[in-house]
Formats: sequence, C-alpha cells, structure tokens
Amino acid sequence: MVEKSEEAVSMDKVREVFNSYCRGEDTMEGKQFAKICKDTKLLDKALTTTDVDLIFAKVKDKGGRRIDFNAFGKALEAVGAKKKKDLNEICAIVCKSRGPILAGTKAEANKFHDDKSLYTGVHAQGGPSTVDRDNVHDISQTLDRSSADVRGTNHNLGEIQAVTHKIAGVHLEEEKKSSKPKVAKKATA
Repeated sequence: MVEKSEEAVSMDKVREVFNSYCRGEDTMEGKQFAKICKDTKLLDKALTTTDVDLIFAKVKDKGGRRIDFNAFGKALEAVGAKKKKDLNEICAIVCKSRGPILAGTKAEANKFHDDKSLYTGVHAQGGPSTVDRDNVHDISQTLDRSSADVRGTNHNLGEIQAVTHKIAGVHLEEEKKSSKPKVAKKATA
C-alpha cells in the first residue's frame, strides 16, 4: 500500500511537469514531448529523437497532433520499454524536471556597433532620416511635375535649385557671397 501512495504522489508530480510543458493547455504537442525527453536527459543511444517522434506518433490519436495526460503516460511507458526501465524509474526521472529549460544566445560585444564614437560618415552625425518631417509631407513634394523640354531639361531650373538647396540645408545667399568673381591683379613690370 505504501508503494501505491508513492506512485500516486509521483504521478501528481508527473502531471505538474506535464502541465508546465503544455504552457497552460490540457494537451501537449510532439515538440513539447521531445523537449521533456531532452531536458530530463532521457535521450541517449538507446532512445534517440527519432524514437521519441515515433513513440509520440504511436500514442496520439489518429489524425490528431496533440496528446493528453493519459496518452503521455502511455508514451512514458513506451520510453521505459525502449530504455529497458520500468515506468516508475522513468516517472522519477521526469519528476526531477523543474519545467522547460529555456536557453538563448547573447550577442558578443562588437566595438564598431556598440561604440558610437567609432561611427563614420553620415552615421557619425546621427544617421540618415527615414522620414523628412520638416520638409516633405507627401509624395507630391518629392516629384517634379513642372514643364520641361524634349530632352527633359526643366524650364524652372532656378526654382528647383532653390528647393533642393533648402532641403539640403544650403543657403543660396551664402553661395552667392562665396562665388564672387576674383579679380586678377595686373603685374607691373
């Protein structure tokens, strides 16, 4: 009678482990069953991932994709048969699980990405803008639909240069000041 109470306690613990891998549902998918086997280190030469998939396929309902707790118990029996262990030993191994083991990767440090003082070009000044909020509000402001000759040369070239320079942040007055013609001095002999 003591054995039955121990077995009942272990099945309650097995149900807790089953529920922790089911993520709040009453049934389990094949990948979750494979994860239990992997996390509890049941996988070895006697029980491979292929064997786990075949066991899952054997105990699930025909046409189904998930198993309930009763089918999970049958799957653990099949795992025990494959590993030549009885159900109590397999349940004891499963009961040691504390739930799914989640392992992720962390990126290593990269000085050219992480250290902004090493940025070059446009990115050193804050990078290019994907949205020109101050200048362009819709596509009509980016297209030039003014008249042009047969070759495509625009008749309003001065206006276009003014708009282009405004968007680029260059002031035409400064250009006019800096482009004054230089007067060459005549050399006296």
